[in-house]
Amino acid sequence: MKKFITKGLLGILICEFILLILSLAFSYLFLKGDFSLANPALLKNSNSVFNASFTSVYLSALLGIVFGLASVVWEEEKFSILKRTIIHFLLTSSSISFVGYKLFWFGRSSASFAFFFIIYILIYLVIWAIQYFIYKKEVEKLNAKIK
Repeated sequence: MKKFITKGLLGILICEFILLILSLAFSYLFLKGDFSLANPALLKNSNSVFNASFTSVYLSALLGIVFGLASVVWEEEKFSILKRTIIHFLLTSSSISFVGYKLFWFGRSSASFAFFFIIYILIYLVIWAIQYFIYKKEVEKLNAKIK
């Protein structure tokens, strides 16, 4: 239980930090000196700046919890790498799609969602490949030490 709480809290901290950094960057680029935790489309579709910012914070926290808890899948050694990848991908892609939709990270069209999802898949594959090759080298080193 402690592991799940730790992973969830770490996920929240990471996602909230990313939200802050991206908000600073996009506020600088698009809001001409003003600051908001929410993007312009969310601001436009919210009752107030507070509601938009609060929505950004709590949905980023939710995303952090899901990503943090989904990382536990990689520790399940009885699952194959394929099964772990599929479970992790389904958990993270569904949650990021939901949060992305709610926070107006992409337009409300199928084409916008498809573009967003393709970008997510590409980023996911790059990170997955990097991690795979890192762990593969570690296993090779361990096997070499055993021999």
